[in-house]
Amino acid sequence: MGFKNTFLHLARLVKHGQFHRIGPLVFRYDDYRKFDALHPSEEDLLRQRSCRSGRQYRYAILITAESNDTKKTDVTICSVREQTYSNIEYKVYSELQDIKGYIASVNTDYIVFTNEGDILSKGALWSINRYINHTKAECLYTDEKKYEMSFDDENEFVFKPDYALYTLESCNYIGHFGVFSKPLLMRMDSVNVYELFLKASTFTKVWHLDKELIFTLKDYVPDYEKELLVVNTFLKDTNHDEEYAKTDIEGIYRPIINLKDIPKVSILIPNKDNVKILKTCLDSIWNKTSYSNYEIIIVENNSEKEETFAYYEDIKDRAKVVTWVGGWNYAAINNFGYKYTTGEYILLLNSDTEVINPAWIEEMLVFAQKSDVGIVGAKLFFPNGQIQHAGVTVGILGVAGHAFHAYAGDAKGYMNRAVSVQELSAVTAACLLIKRSVFDKVGGFNEGYAVAFNDVDLCLRVRKAGFKIIYTPYATLYHHESITRGTDTQSEEKMRRFAGEVDRFNRDWRDFLYGRDPYYNRNLSLENDYFQVAKDR
Repeated sequence: MGFKNTFLHLARLVKHGQFHRIGPLVFRYDDYRKFDALHPSEEDLLRQRSCRSGRQYRYAILITAESNDTKKTDVTICSVREQTYSNIEYKVYSELQDIKGYIASVNTDYIVFTNEGDILSKGALWSINRYINHTKAECLYTDEKKYEMSFDDENEFVFKPDYALYTLESCNYIGHFGVFSKPLLMRMDSVNVYELFLKASTFTKVWHLDKELIFTLKDYVPDYEKELLVVNTFLKDTNHDEEYAKTDIEGIYRPIINLKDIPKVSILIPNKDNVKILKTCLDSIWNKTSYSNYEIIIVENNSEKEETFAYYEDIKDRAKVVTWVGGWNYAAINNFGYKYTTGEYILLLNSDTEVINPAWIEEMLVFAQKSDVGIVGAKLFFPNGQIQHAGVTVGILGVAGHAFHAYAGDAKGYMNRAVSVQELSAVTAACLLIKRSVFDKVGGFNEGYAVAFNDVDLCLRVRKAGFKIIYTPYATLYHHESITRGTDTQSEEKMRRFAGEVDRFNRDWRDFLYGRDPYYNRNLSLENDYFQVAKDR
């Protein structure tokens, strides 16, 4: 019997009341897909049951059953009984609060939290135990699939990024399945899984086992009010001043703007001719921006039209113009312009951008003011309203690509990632806010990247220096992409230059590319930026 048909059979038994807790129902995975540690063949199931390599940790599986729907509970219990790993026990609770006493008294190494209706793959605990033996993890989560009890629809993969606290504060992307060592759990004094994952990073590393070891119900709806309370309580308990609020999208929370001070921001804009585009950019800053403490430095590079210099004269009281005399090199031009800035923060901005949200600078400063954040990027739209940039994924097509490029402007994206704050590996320098101290620490741009990937290289070096890169969807601008320079494939010379920078990036960041972007699951395809499941996984 195929995997999907097996679950369909199980659903029918449950629906007609023919399922009982006594006696497990055997699931067969062998027809579902090729063997791996997640969906083993019958032969490998036997091997898992007989294999006892490494330490055999003891696991207590706690099943929360708040709805009193015994059908859902039975499904979960059945999957627990079918585990190839045997050193486990399980207990069902109607409320999380009831678990506290049990946790303190149970003789176990790890506590596993799961919900009614969840189905653990047969090898879930075997894979988890093997992973813990390898990593010594005290806290971990896994990928998952979502299913419906009717099994009329295909399962939905939920391939999560590695642990990212700021992402987790804005959206509970981890879910309700988690594994915690008992000593760690005792230190955190909580039984709410979302709260536990928020707190865990203050005690230990949170590990991500990137295999879909559990199936969760599509119709499961978290208590979003409670989630928001959990986030704000966590922030208060950890002595953070910020507070999150609800958005129009359920399960997505945004920070309330609460700046510690009003630091000076230097807006650095390279420009060559095309006064109309530059004027649109500057007018949008002057007419829309609510933040007051900023300066504008325009780096003039090789303009030829008289109207350009006449415009510079017109705006000399509102913007400083400095002149770069070398050839076109985006990295070198910005490094040159940086010398004339005086702000505590540097806002790199393309001349072909246009402000949408008046609080764009404040939205970026919310995160840039944090001591562990080095760079903050914005959400950019094409003039037609489609998404131009919602973060950068490193490794796409061998180098990097913009996440959700050309998606509809209101698209939520995979796992709501286009509309929630994200920790990422990189963001575009078309609109990028960086601390002056961080820019100095990494030595600015690598001028070997004249046109392409200079911003990705900068972000990766900032991450290597120990700082986080944040994408915020609340700082919004239009981006009239490549209007002033054209694309990098319009001439043979540009194509050669682009190919050369691709080669340079692959040499400089070979280890990172080989290891994968931690914020882009290895089960997702690198052939495009659409977050599709990889064909060869």
